[in-house]
Amino acid sequence: MNKYFILGLCYSCGSIKPSKIPKFELITKKKEFADFVNMQLNLVLGNSKKYFKNGFYIVECKNSYFSIDKDKLPNLDTSERRRYFLAGYFEGKSSVSVKYKIIKLSGKYELLEQIKKLLELEGVNSKIYKNQKYFSLYIEGKTRCKLFKEKIDYISDKKKKLDRIVW
Repeated sequence: MNKYFILGLCYSCGSIKPSKIPKFELITKKKEFADFVNMQLNLVLGNSKKYFKNGFYIVECKNSYFSIDKDKLPNLDTSERRRYFLAGYFEGKSSVSVKYKIIKLSGKYELLEQIKKLLELEGVNSKIYKNQKYFSLYIEGKTRCKLFKEKIDYISDKKKKLDRIVW
């Protein structure tokens, strides 16, 4: 992995605690996901820790790398950077439905618009829908999901679900 994958994870599912040295924090009930994020942070940045508290796994990492504005995406001027960032982002926040053959991502409209543009630059078409009070970005159908897999893909258990859609 690289820093852009970590950055994608950070934007999608982590929180940033401002301080002298910004701190990334991820809170999840999924042990495997916490282990994965902790391992990636340690490989890339070298100073992550994971612990269990009140029924949740918490991963923390202090690093100036996390001095970011989560409402505006970073400069992703190469295909490689975009793909790593999108892989991290989707790894952290999306869901995959084998039954409906979709990849779904929910969030703020403005951020989803930026993600949609990044996907388009990689040749992956998506649509944004309003569902009552929130917005969701969908990558729909076997063909589009297959293209997502070829360009971006997953690492976690979501990979198996995506494989079931495209094969």
